[in-house]
Amino acid sequence: MIEFLALITAHILADFYWQPTRWVMDKKGSTAWFIADQVLHLISIIFISLILTSKIEIGIDQLKAWYQTPRNLAIISGVLLCLSPVSFLVGMLTRPWRDELERLVPNADDNLANAGRWIGMSERLLIFVFVLINQFSAIGFLIAAKSLLRYNDKTTSGDIPPAYISKKSEYILVGTLMSYTCSIAIALIIKMVN
Repeated sequence: MIEFLALITAHILADFYWQPTRWVMDKKGSTAWFIADQVLHLISIIFISLILTSKIEIGIDQLKAWYQTPRNLAIISGVLLCLSPVSFLVGMLTRPWRDELERLVPNADDNLANAGRWIGMSERLLIFVFVLINQFSAIGFLIAAKSLLRYNDKTTSGDIPPAYISKKSEYILVGTLMSYTCSIAIALIIKMVN
């Protein structure tokens, strides 16, 4: 009974902690706030279960032992590198082409805000994992799936000039290949860590 009450109290405290910022989350519909809230609930469940089983020190020691191994630190570092740093690098390297597209047809980019960035990060994480687990054929499938989506964009372009469509396809291809190359290189370097 005490375990049940402790768990309920922990969840109420977690929700109470977020209450002052909940109006921001509701107003913006922020996924980050939602994920943070859920992580806080998960941490409270883990913490309560460890305390109630009197094994919190053992759990903390096991966690330290796990993340302090060179291989696991390398994997965590690789995941972090595949996110924002590579996004920034690819964005910086492809900027001249993005500017050229903007000059060709101003305000023609009707894509979702930051969708390309999130797609790139997701692709890089998938490729990173595929390389680590030696599933190179899955990378080929990912490339094929993206090619089909790009072909669909090219055939349903409406009144946008063909030169713009062709250059945008090249721009996306260059960015994708840079992104994939970075992800594969990071994963191969991580695989060398014993």
